[in-house]
Amino acid sequence: MLLLFSFTDALDGWTRGETIALVGLFRTALAVYGLVIDGGLSQFSGDVNEGKLDLLLVRPVNAQFLVTFRYVSLFQLVNVAIGLLLFGIGISQARITPGWQAVVQTVVVFCCGVALLAAVTSAGVYIAFRATTVEQINWAVLDIAHMGQYPISFYPSAVRFVLTAIVPVAFVTTVPMEALRGFTGWDTVLLTLAFTALVLKLLRWWWNNSVRHYASAS
Repeated sequence: MLLLFSFTDALDGWTRGETIALVGLFRTALAVYGLVIDGGLSQFSGDVNEGKLDLLLVRPVNAQFLVTFRYVSLFQLVNVAIGLLLFGIGISQARITPGWQAVVQTVVVFCCGVALLAAVTSAGVYIAFRATTVEQINWAVLDIAHMGQYPISFYPSAVRFVLTAIVPVAFVTTVPMEALRGFTGWDTVLLTLAFTALVLKLLRWWWNNSVRHYASAS
């Protein structure tokens, strides 16, 4: 960021402080993902191939929820704190004083973004029901997601589409920051909520369809 803004005060309408705050949101989102989601999904392929998934499917709880949230990495709380600290530093440098509506819009869109990122990663991991290993898919999604640590307006239109509709990391960085800057209305927030609900509904269908192809390895 220091290199990008060493010769200019703003880049494509983004100041250095606003971009640092965006990076803070990005780090916070990845830390939340690592805190409650990554541990379960990273073990999923091995559970399918070794037959360990049987013990999860027969429990009297929602198996999809259990598979996703069964491990918690408390160390990621440090990264959550670092992300929030970066966000605070960026907001301070940018001298943004949002109203309560902007704050609510930012929080809602950010939470939807984390859910969307988790849903896309989960959808790729569920391919393990049909394939031998899918660890590479998980890493590929997260590698693409790292492009979201910059405003998507910095990229060509094709990349913007990928970061919004396919690997929707824009909803944890650019869109929340635009809401905080006052550039987003409630219509965008409602569309984000509807899009998130649709994606989660499709993910539930994909899980149920994939479970039907599960043949225990135990």
